[in-house]
Amino acid sequence: MPWGTSGVANMFLLLRSLAGNLVRYVLDYGLI
Repeated sequence: MPWGTSGVANMFLLLRSLAGNLVRYVLDYGLI
């Protein structure tokens, strides 16, 4: 797993997509 700029960018994109999925899940089920 490369820890260069591309590695950091990929980690950021992965975390952002996971956060987006979590937010969508919470909103869909009205937990907020």
